[in-house]
Amino acid sequence: MTTVYIETNFFTNFAKDKEQEPQKLVKYLNKVTLFNQIVSPAICLMKSLSILEDERNYNTFKLRLAEEISEVKVDINSNYSKQVIKSYLEQLTIQNNTRINDISIRLFEVIKWAAINVELINLKPSILISSVNQEFIPEPTDNLILHCILDHAKTCSDDQKILLTGNYQDFGTKEIRQILGAVGIKKYVSTSKDFFGWLESM
Repeated sequence: MTTVYIETNFFTNFAKDKEQEPQKLVKYLNKVTLFNQIVSPAICLMKSLSILEDERNYNTFKLRLAEEISEVKVDINSNYSKQVIKSYLEQLTIQNNTRINDISIRLFEVIKWAAINVELINLKPSILISSVNQEFIPEPTDNLILHCILDHAKTCSDDQKILLTGNYQDFGTKEIRQILGAVGIKKYVSTSKDFFGWLESM
């Protein structure tokens, strides 16, 4: 049997719809019994919720930037120009709000899926202490996520363990992959598409 570890990147990609593969993978995992378990640190779900605020801040920045550019370009004596700019900014606001709403819907959809289908690794004092004492990844939250995965993998007896994450910068380095390999996570894939490719090769 196989244990598949997923982290924040999986949930945020699903929500932002950057690629169709995460959504296809969720549907696929609901149908098969190949995997003994799908596992994720619980804090990954908490971290994924922050993308909504990030998107709101980014959209606010885009809108303000558009307004400033418009003020530079517009002929202040031209009512027509003012109307065109006003219409453009209103449309941009609508598009931004629609995008945030879509992200919110997809994010809550994948969180509900995880609540039913994913084994969540709860944060224990021992994991927290390990993450403080051993900095494998400079970013504190990602380092904590890694320690959650390592703690679970140490006691997991499944034949195969695989990590699926697009965060190659933190989790895909040679050093981290060696650390993962030491607890039995021998396979690393960075996209859901690559994960499907791995399945086909089995």
